[in-house]
Order: sequence, then structure tokens, then C-alpha cells
Amino acid sequence: MPRRRRRPRQEGYEQSVPLVLRGRTIPRRDVRPRVSVGVAVFVAVLLLGVGGLWFAFSPRFYVLQVRVEGAHRVSPEEVFAASGLERLHILWVNPREAARRVVEGIPSVTAATVACHLPADCVIRVEESPTLATWQVGDSLFWVDMAGGVVPATEPLEEGWRVTGPLPVDEDGRVNEDVLTALVELERLGVSPQPVMYREGRGLVLTDEEGWRVIVGEGPGMAERLEVYAQVKAYLLAHGIHPRFVDVRFPRAPYYSVTNEWGGGGGREQGAGSREQGAGGRGQGAGSREQGKGEASVTERTIVGIDVGTSKVCTLVGEVSEEGGLRIVGVGLVPSRGLRKGVVVNVEEATEAISASVAEAERVSGYQIERAYVALSGDHISSLNSRGVVAVSRREEGIGIEDVYRVLDAAGTVALPHNRQLLHVVPRYYVVDGQEGVRDPVGMHGFRMEVEAHVVTGSTTAVQNLVKCVNGAGVEVDEVVLASLAAAEAVLSETEREIGVVLVDMGSGTTDIAIFIEGAVWHTATLGIGGEYITNDISIGLRLPTDVAEEVKVRYGHARPMQVGPEERFTAAPFGEGAPQSLPRWKLAEIIEARAEEMWEMVGREIKHSGYDGLLPAGIVLCGGVAMLPGMAELGREMLGLPVHVGAPKGLSGLVDRIGGPAFAVAAGLMGWGMTAEGRPSPVPRGPSLGKRFLRWLRALLPGQAT
Repeated sequence: MPRRRRRPRQEGYEQSVPLVLRGRTIPRRDVRPRVSVGVAVFVAVLLLGVGGLWFAFSPRFYVLQVRVEGAHRVSPEEVFAASGLERLHILWVNPREAARRVVEGIPSVTAATVACHLPADCVIRVEESPTLATWQVGDSLFWVDMAGGVVPATEPLEEGWRVTGPLPVDEDGRVNEDVLTALVELERLGVSPQPVMYREGRGLVLTDEEGWRVIVGEGPGMAERLEVYAQVKAYLLAHGIHPRFVDVRFPRAPYYSVTNEWGGGGGREQGAGSREQGAGGRGQGAGSREQGKGEASVTERTIVGIDVGTSKVCTLVGEVSEEGGLRIVGVGLVPSRGLRKGVVVNVEEATEAISASVAEAERVSGYQIERAYVALSGDHISSLNSRGVVAVSRREEGIGIEDVYRVLDAAGTVALPHNRQLLHVVPRYYVVDGQEGVRDPVGMHGFRMEVEAHVVTGSTTAVQNLVKCVNGAGVEVDEVVLASLAAAEAVLSETEREIGVVLVDMGSGTTDIAIFIEGAVWHTATLGIGGEYITNDISIGLRLPTDVAEEVKVRYGHARPMQVGPEERFTAAPFGEGAPQSLPRWKLAEIIEARAEEMWEMVGREIKHSGYDGLLPAGIVLCGGVAMLPGMAELGREMLGLPVHVGAPKGLSGLVDRIGGPAFAVAAGLMGWGMTAEGRPSPVPRGPSLGKRFLRWLRALLPGQAT
């Protein structure tokens, strides 16, 4: 029987098994298999889950890099932090619209676009509002844009306004709209960007391209005020008037002044405010001043004084109110360096000390100091009394301020060596046609006018070195003022000046003396001895370092040993000792008394040398750092037989808690000197004489000589 060939098994088929069901046999057959739907769904879900997890956690779909473009004033870090794009899934979450709205809310940003691309890259493009000003608040800088947005800055912008002072921000954190209007309006008027100050209650104060000081103010009506300023400026320039101050806070009555005073006028065509200045007045050539009256007379201005002493440099910033009061708004007090006995011996160190003092005063006051009155001391100072005579130029009109200037100039014509220069010509009294004792000759009729003046001179080298140091600190010198005259402004009363008084300013390196009789200064002198003289002897006598000796003198010093108990002691660390030692206070007082007696003896000899020792019923007013030593005034009273009391600055308000003592009499007096500076003639350097000019002209004609 032939063998049956086996049928090959086909893929996808399986053979059936014969079944017997109730006696019936089901034949074998091939069937196609069917995949379960449930299994397929399970597999599909599994694949989708694994893919979704990979898609969700793969770094390829997260924002890993953000680039910020177009940001200059706003830092890219600030834009990136505000956008919130870090670690966001760019396909699951679409952050672009939300990020754009947040970025556009940043100050100084006007528009923004956000675009994200695979792989994990986003770009933020910002458009910034134009910058209007760099605003300095203390040591911090901010950029202010045209919309008032404020952004912290690291350095000032090369263009735009530079403003100092507190930021006038509204509730929304943007700069006050009126202030923004002023800055925008100034640019529209063509005023070039110059330093601008902002003070609460005073508003904007700027220096325009002509060098004029302009008080703009604040509040509504800014555009109107600036339009008045433009009209006033055009009028003044057309008439050849160059004022130092212009005030447009009151548009209906703007004010200007060609000096530090304010003249008044009405309407928008500002006229010259009536201002008659005399000479005399307190013996300093600053006579009666009648100010022009308008609808709102304004005399508020700022005065800066710098006292460059041997032990400290003190810078004061004061505001003069309408009532004539002085409010101290800035104080800069630092230890002095580079000076010895009131004279600069190291220009670099002195400049650094002055710069530090000025910077501190600027931080406290908010002002940018550009000009200041500077005190001068030192034993190089000398003085003499001189007489000047002139003929009245316009006899029918009376004596004018020009005649006063001429007669004082004649009194200052004294023979000086080439190494000395004129500092002050202070009138004592005037004589008009033989009538003596005239205080203010302006307006009087006469043919011949004379003046008895007190002339102060100083070393040209010492003065120039001091001015160089102040200029090196970025400050121009309005006037160099003798320290004793400045201190007299702060501590002497009119009564004391009239009946006769001696001002003695005992500083660290020098002692300055000024004698006032009949309201004027009659004698000045400077002694090369001061508080350092006492400190050095304490250092030697008690074997203490100089800085420790100075501290001991200030804390435990006394000029009267009899008033110190024998049991009183203090601790100090002498040279070579590891630990402080207990020292008797009476021994310290004996050292101080010996040196203080020598100082008072020198003062007494100078008073006798002046010849006015019998004309001083008001006695001595003592100021300076040494005046704070207990018993110093009492010792002087016993030795000289004159009334002696300690004088402190008067008539000040504001930050007087720091400068209220006698050690700050000179610095405070510079404020008073600046208030009365207008109308006081200041010495003008003289040119070469006619003979010297003729010789110079002949020398220029010689071959090889430069003209």
C-alpha cells in the first residue's frame, strides 16, 4: 500500500482535533486563528504609556536655554526670572503669551515677544522705553525712562539728564509725572543735559548751558513755568544780563539775580529787581541790602563751607530760607591728613581727606557740591591797618557802590613781596569830607571819601596749595576766608563787636585771634600753637602713643589740677606695656595746665601787641576744640584778667546736633560769611604795573624772545 505523503504545516494554521459528540465524529479541518481584542488594546495602551513617559520626562522637550535680546537697561537675568520659562515643557504648556505679558510689565519695557523652538530653546526680544535720566540717591544709581519707570543701574548713562536727590515716586512705583514733564519740557526747549538736583519742597534745581542756576520747582504747571523760563532767558540774553540765579516757581513774578541775591520783577518780561547794596555793615563791607519786592520774594539758596583744619575736615551744606535763617542739611566730617599747623604739607593726602568730607556731605544732603567757601589758617597770616582815599565820581548822585569798591581797592594797595597775596580788605569805618565814623557811605553826598581798612595777607604758596587740594576734590573755591573772621560770624554778637571783644579760636594746630571794636575787626593774628602742643606733652609725660594721648586728653583732660580729686584715676596703655595701666588724673591735669598757661600767655602778649588791650570790656570769646577742655576758660580768665566764656555757633537749625559745639565755629561761620558775601569787595589780583608792562613789551621786541 503506497505511503501517504504528509501535508506540510502552514504558518498561521493549527490542526484541529477530532471530536466525538453524541456518537458523531467531527472530521479534522484547518482553521485561521483570531487575536484577542483585549490583548491588542492592552499592548497599545502599554506602548502609549511608555511613550508618554518618555515624552514627558525627556530633556529634549523642556526649556533649557533662554536668550534675551534687546535688553540694555534691564538686565537679562531680570527678564528671564520674570518670564518664568525655566523648566517648563514647551509642548505640554504653552508659556509664551503669559511670559510676554509679565515681561512687558517690567519698568522700561514697552513691548516683548517670546518664541520657543526645538530643541529646548526660547528667545525673548524686548523693546525698552528711551532713557530720560540717570538718578542718583546717595550711593545708588537708577535709570528713569520716558514713562517714569525706575531701574537699578551700575553706572550713569552717557546721555540724558543726571539728577541727584530722593526719588519722587508715586504709588505705582514710577517717578512723579510733574517731574517727568519738567525733564521732557527742558529737552524740548533745547536745554542741554546738565546736573540737576531734586529736593522735597523745592523741586528741581538745574544748571543750564549758560551756567545759570535755575529753580524750576515741582507740582502742576511745570510746562508753563518752563515756558516763562525760556522767555526770561531770551530777554536777559538780549540785554546782555548774565544772572547767577533764576527762579520760575512763581510764573507771574519770576526772579533772577546777577549775584547771590535775588532781584524781583513782575510779569514775564523780567526787569532788574531793585537791589541797593551798601558797604560797611558789621565792618565787612556788606552794608544794607534792600531786596526788590514782588508777589513772592524768594531768597532761598544753598551755601557750602569747608573747614580744612589740622585735625579734621568739616564740610557743611546750608539752605538759606526766605526769612534769612540757615538750616544745615549736610555734614561731612572726616579726620584730616596732609596738614600741619593749618598748612598743606602733602597735597595728595589732603585732597583725599577733602574729597571724603565732600562726598559724605553730598550723601547726607543730596546736593552735588560744586562751589564752596574755604577757611584758611596758619602762622603765615599777617595783617595791618591801611587807609585809602578817592574822589567821589558822581557828586550830584551821591556816593555809589563803585566808589566804595574803589576806595577799598586803594586801601588794599600795599607793598607786598612776590610770595604773598592779598586775602581781605575789611573796612573799619569811612570818612566823607572829614566826617568820621561813617558805617555805610552809599547814598551820601560828598567830594572826598576815605576808609580805614584792615588788610589781611597770606603766603601765596600756602593759599595756592589749599586751593589746589579743594579743586582736586572737584570743588571750586568761591572765596578763601580767614578762619578767625569765619568763626566770628558764628559766635560773636553785635553787642560784643560794638563794645570790644577778642575772638580766640584754639584749634588743633593753630590759635587764631581777631579783635573787634566798634563793630569792625581791628586786628587779626595766627599763632602756631594749638591742641597738638598739649597732646605731644601728654604723650611724652605719660609715655603714651599720640592717638592714645589725644583720646586721654579729650576724655579725662582738665586744665585746673586743683579741681581734680587725688583719688581719680584712668587707664591707658603706655609704650611697651602689654596691658593698660592705671594713671592718676591729677598728673594729666598738671601737664595740660602747664601747656595751657603757655598758650594763654602767647594770647595775652598778642593782645598787648595790638595796642587795644584796654578797649575790650566784653573780654574773650573762646572757641575751637581746645575750648571744650574743662577749666580752660577759667584759666584764661585768671591769667589775663578779662572775662572769658566759651562760644558756640548761633542761629542754626537742622543737623545742629553734630556741629553745635565750639569746635565747629569756623565751619558754621563760613555759612554766615557766605550769607553776607554779596556786596563785600573781594581782593582782585593786580596786573603788572605800567613800567613792568613797558619792559615786557620791549623784551618781546628782542630777537628770540617769546611774546
